[in-house]
Amino acid sequence: MKSHLSRSMKGLYAAAAALAIFAVAVGAFIALTLLLVSMEGGGPSLSSQAVSLTQAIILLAEGSGFTAGALTLTIMPLTLTVLLIALLVTCIRHFGISWEGLCAGGVLWLLAGLLLQPGMGIIPVDTTFMIEIKTGAVYLVAYAFAWCKEGLRSWAADQADAQHPIPQRFIHLGHQALRLACYTLESLGAVGFMTVLVWVVLYHDSVARLFTLAGMGTSSRVLMCIASLAWLPNMMLWALSWVCGGGFYVGDLASFTLWSGHAQALPSLPMFGLFPDPVANASMRVVLLLIPAVLAGVLALTALCKRQAFGLLSALREQGLARLDLKLVRVFLDSLIGLAASVALSLVALLLALLCSNGALGQHRLAHLGVNLSESMGVFVRGMCMGTFVPWFAALCIAALILTYNLTQAAVSRRAELVSTMPSQEADADHSPGSSSS
Repeated sequence: MKSHLSRSMKGLYAAAAALAIFAVAVGAFIALTLLLVSMEGGGPSLSSQAVSLTQAIILLAEGSGFTAGALTLTIMPLTLTVLLIALLVTCIRHFGISWEGLCAGGVLWLLAGLLLQPGMGIIPVDTTFMIEIKTGAVYLVAYAFAWCKEGLRSWAADQADAQHPIPQRFIHLGHQALRLACYTLESLGAVGFMTVLVWVVLYHDSVARLFTLAGMGTSSRVLMCIASLAWLPNMMLWALSWVCGGGFYVGDLASFTLWSGHAQALPSLPMFGLFPDPVANASMRVVLLLIPAVLAGVLALTALCKRQAFGLLSALREQGLARLDLKLVRVFLDSLIGLAASVALSLVALLLALLCSNGALGQHRLAHLGVNLSESMGVFVRGMCMGTFVPWFAALCIAALILTYNLTQAAVSRRAELVSTMPSQEADADHSPGSSSS
């Protein structure tokens, strides 16, 4: 009984510590921002709204938007979301993982989501039930990440002692597929980040003009830039969709693709000054469109050649192609299954990330900001499938050609040997006793 109570208390401590640290950090930054804005504007103090705005931002980081006057904000600040999950994972691992801790911490997390609903003119967009669903999902995701390392290790140990364990080759395939998917997502994230950096270099003058039009001083500009980092992953995902050919949209007011970019009466938000012009050079557009396929192809080829991954090249060297070997066939099938699993994992992760990056800044013409999921996912599906499976198909074709050539050469050599032995057999038959007596 005491052990159950102790584990439950540790779960409460983990959830309370993560929420307290995150709330204090976000609240301090919001209070400082409101104070400096009030001082530069010379108007009444806005510090009284710091608590309500902090509550709204915490819920926004968990996926629940809010309405304040004419503003409706439902775009998740993914940087804050990632930081909240990472902080919660750290606290859970520090206090310990258990079923009692999961249940006790989850109850506290849901209660906090209920109590954090803001007031003072800030109205949540979602119902209370949906807010609880989203906050609970964030907690479960964090607990899953916290359990992942220790849980998989204990599961692997249980598999070693099980009577009917999962074959080691399937575990190896799953592990390598997950690693390849992570490398693919990291590479695409790097592309999105570099694209945003290029936008910052090319269009910083537009951002400065928007700051001037808004009448912001130096302190407000610095704080606005720091606050914009909360939506940096959203910008990276939009930039990734743009650079790969999918594009993104700002409601009904603007659309941005490699071929076109038009905007009509966009709000004077400094971040909107970074949105790009179309690419005029056709050759450059083709190069940009090939990025998903090239990245996926390079990573897939590396995994196929590396012995610790799918080991296709080493298997070809060891088994050879003098004859059709079932072990080699199995290596080809295993590598195909691993590549397909990695593509599926990557696409599912991209779909979830793009879905979380979208949102709204209003209720009418700005009711949708972000990417078109069907267009963007179509670009990624085509590029990643082509880049991933082309190296495998090329290796299969080359192996089939070499095997056919070797089998043909072997057949020709065997036939030549048979032809060369036929005259000697006829000569032996002529010198046999039967033939001489006749």
